[in-house]
Amino acid sequence: MDELLYRGSIIRFKFCFEIEQEEEYMIVENAEKEFPFQLICISGYKAGTIGGYVKHENVERDRTAISKSNLIIELNRNFLNFDLGSLQVIENSSEGDIPDIT
Repeated sequence: MDELLYRGSIIRFKFCFEIEQEEEYMIVENAEKEFPFQLICISGYKAGTIGGYVKHENVERDRTAISKSNLIIELNRNFLNFDLGSLQVIENSSEGDIPDIT
């Protein structure tokens, strides 16, 4: 079965928009029905900004998780030149438990 990622999970990956960038993002809840999750940058110059949204059709388990394969679809949709080989799950917040990042 495909790994499920929940709100609070942290991922790191590379993409290229003018220059190659590697940043970390947290999967967070969003109030919009069409986009139940947002991807918030938590590292580097863009920390605190929204990097993208996850469409509801790619969300699992009653809108509480996204599979890794569906996350890849969303990263390709949201980020120019997303580098699949660089994707790392830094912290998987199991069933919505918020990870301790201190």
